[in-house]
Amino acid sequence: MAIKLGDYEVRFARSLQERSQVRALRYKCFIEEDGASATEEQRKLREEWDAWDVFAKYLTVFHKDKVVGVYQTAKRPKKWVVFIQNQNSIFLK
Repeated sequence: MAIKLGDYEVRFARSLQERSQVRALRYKCFIEEDGASATEEQRKLREEWDAWDVFAKYLTVFHKDKVVGVYQTAKRPKKWVVFIQNQNSIFLK
């Protein structure tokens, strides 16, 4: 399902390519503009992600097939999960 208005479309990202575009936009916003830290791999790929991406769906705004906005939604797992990221432990319950 998608919502279309003129040249804009709002829907969940459907493919790995679209998810990559989402992560590239997040990199631009969080790393380049806001100055957040990034791993070497993130800098190499110019994509930003976090521990929630494993569970995430991206509600994405497209303009002429280009990602221009995103909202990350994630459902928490039912079991405890531990992620190790940049020497920081992130615990989810």
